[in-house]
Amino acid sequence: MQPFPERLWRRTALPVSAGLLTARAPASPNSALRFTAFDTVGEAPAGLPLPVLELSARWFAHWAELVAGPPGTQVPGVAAMLLKDPSTVSVALGRPVPRALSPQELVLNFRAHASPPALRLAAHLAVGEPSLAVMRLVQAATEARPEPQHLAEVVLSGLLTTAPGSPAAAGHYVFRPGVREVLLRSLPRSTAARVGAVIQRYAGSRAGEVPVAVSDEDGAEGGRASGEPLAVVSEETVRKLRGGPAVPADESDTLVEGRYRLTRRRHDGTTSSTWRATDELLGREVSLKLFDALRAGTASGEQHFLADAERLAALDIQGWARVSGYGVHDGRPYLVTDAVDGEDLEQLLQARGPLPLAMITEVGRQTAGVLAELHRNGLLHLDLSPSALVLRRDGRVLVTDPGRGLEYARRIDQVRYPRPTDDLSGFLPPRLSSKVLDANAPVVDHRSDLYSLGALLYAMATGVSPVVGAQAPLPSGFPPDVEALVTDLMAIDPEDRPADAGEVLDRLRSPGAYDEELLRAYRAVRNVDPNGARMGRVLRDAFDEVLNGGVTGRYDMKSLTKTEKTHIGSLVDMAIQREFRFEDGREMDFRIAGVDVDCRFSLVFGGWVFPRETLGHLCLLVWANDYQSRWSAGLVRVNEEWLNAAINRDLKATLKAERRDKILWLWRDFELAENVLLHMSDADREAVFLPQAGQTRLNELFRRLQGRRIGRNAVHTVAQQRDYMKRIRGNGGSRSALRDEGIVILGDYEAHRHIARQLGLPVPREGEFVSARLVPVAPGAGKPVAEMDGGLWSLASPEDPEHPAPMLPSHLPTEASSEHGDGPRRG
Repeated sequence: MQPFPERLWRRTALPVSAGLLTARAPASPNSALRFTAFDTVGEAPAGLPLPVLELSARWFAHWAELVAGPPGTQVPGVAAMLLKDPSTVSVALGRPVPRALSPQELVLNFRAHASPPALRLAAHLAVGEPSLAVMRLVQAATEARPEPQHLAEVVLSGLLTTAPGSPAAAGHYVFRPGVREVLLRSLPRSTAARVGAVIQRYAGSRAGEVPVAVSDEDGAEGGRASGEPLAVVSEETVRKLRGGPAVPADESDTLVEGRYRLTRRRHDGTTSSTWRATDELLGREVSLKLFDALRAGTASGEQHFLADAERLAALDIQGWARVSGYGVHDGRPYLVTDAVDGEDLEQLLQARGPLPLAMITEVGRQTAGVLAELHRNGLLHLDLSPSALVLRRDGRVLVTDPGRGLEYARRIDQVRYPRPTDDLSGFLPPRLSSKVLDANAPVVDHRSDLYSLGALLYAMATGVSPVVGAQAPLPSGFPPDVEALVTDLMAIDPEDRPADAGEVLDRLRSPGAYDEELLRAYRAVRNVDPNGARMGRVLRDAFDEVLNGGVTGRYDMKSLTKTEKTHIGSLVDMAIQREFRFEDGREMDFRIAGVDVDCRFSLVFGGWVFPRETLGHLCLLVWANDYQSRWSAGLVRVNEEWLNAAINRDLKATLKAERRDKILWLWRDFELAENVLLHMSDADREAVFLPQAGQTRLNELFRRLQGRRIGRNAVHTVAQQRDYMKRIRGNGGSRSALRDEGIVILGDYEAHRHIARQLGLPVPREGEFVSARLVPVAPGAGKPVAEMDGGLWSLASPEDPEHPAPMLPSHLPTEASSEHGDGPRRG
């Protein structure tokens, strides 16, 4: 029995040949078998044929036929020819990997012949210690169908060597020097952290630290442990497994989860303590944050923490301390981040006191930028304090010490509020209005982090921490806009705080941007369209409307007349007012939050023109570009000093380039839904528009633009027919025409979106379609799959033969479908 797949047998000690095996009778011994190699030239090799089988059903079926078949049964197989005196057999041990190879070359050599599951397993094993027990654990935890041949590939890969002082049969290995680091670089941080958590929880961090069966003197089995013992453990380990009283892990030299040794306490927060620690597995310095113990019986709390910690570990944000590990130790959650060099803000404030304005705004800008990205990923910091900011020598600010990273609007227990103090070690801000500060289970959201950011700005301006829950003005001499920002951030009622970190970032980028009416209008728009989806859809629809492709066949703005281009501004103005239901303005186009606002649109960034009547008023500036597939929108109070001289006889002027920093951006450089007809290659476009029949053109569109979102306007432009949507359906439309080629067309139905997520395709938005060619696959294919029409399907590769596509599921939403849930599913 050969644990390797056949393609790797040439690398093993026993040379084999493929050929035909013939049995003289049922159950013939090896000596009665005849073997004829396919590539035999001249006389057949002498010796005893030793059949070699791969561990799969197909190979066993041939062997069963050979053993049980009638005399003369002949089956294909593989055999090694043994000499009659086995002691004289001399074989070369496969292709041993030269020890002189560099770590990179060793890994490349392995990748050249290894199977995908073996490659994944090797990378996962680099997180921990590659003992055989840990290997099996990791393989079972990461592979849907763990197979022994994949484990054998790793063991015999040349990447490992037997651990010093350990016999080969013990199954204790170590990576050759440098190999672990090369493998880790290929592993996503979130995956590494997840695998590390599995290893630490179930197998410890060293070879031999594996789960054991512990006897229970009070149990029904009479104190006898079931199962084969795997290791000898200490009484302390047994006590922990039995759930005895935990020893608080907050003393120097404590070993957290058998891996991280605490060396020096950095600081204590309200709900946690942060330590310098040594990662004894990888031999490096880290920062470890140890939270207060979870309440008894809160298994869901532990699950929530581990889920959020995995999401934190996946983040790659400039200015954010990378989370490299996490877990729960003695009931206390912990997060591990990379150690960083620099001075934390707490140390700087204690040494210098209040900081200059330029430094305050720069630190605030960088911190707000990190919070904006963190919140955009649906996570919170929840422990932002001076000690959490590290100031590096190159001027960059690093945000460290994340809190429990709770998702938006998750309810938490036991929120503690510190008393007024000048201590800078940390503060936990009020999360709701003063009316409900004493609620048992307050709700947290991103505005809690904004309060903490305001407290940080206050601390940098005054040198002391603010009194929590009380308003305190900044010292005299600070610009009114900075003082107003701090006041807004520290508002007791979250509704009075800025809408999000993006607004804070814009206000810090634009000194003097404080304008009560402007901020009121800004918040009103962002509250109803926080991610810009509605505005982006308005702009796409306006472009499509003026192109009128269903009638004219146009898809390029260059084909518009001058009058039509001018008309786009009016279309955008009316569409925005209609979408957001703004009231008519008294002097300007419309009113937002009771403030008159004029709409200015331009196809050229910075090309907005301002007539004299807009002076002193708010303007909504909108820019969109179909060639770049980008758009922006922001608010500005028109100031004559910021304008260029009038550029035409209507006395319209443009905003000076150096004054664009006065714009408070609602959305900056967002993605505009792609005009696929404009961005497809010339060859594809010619092939799509060449046929005379609209249905044929539409079939070619979905055939050539697979894996891209195609909007209804593109369909209408190509079909050039009133009933263009019927041309997509399965009863005679493109879905029917392309089915034999294996191509499916997913729409904006929730069931179709669910399939797109599982296959890793772009998810169709409202009014969009995505086509793709599929092939059936077996379970364990190791790539994203979706279940349809009674089978599993994956995206086809160019070399896959065509296979009729599956029937798409019902258009009704499914229970498993979710706008934020299912990612790619692997077979």
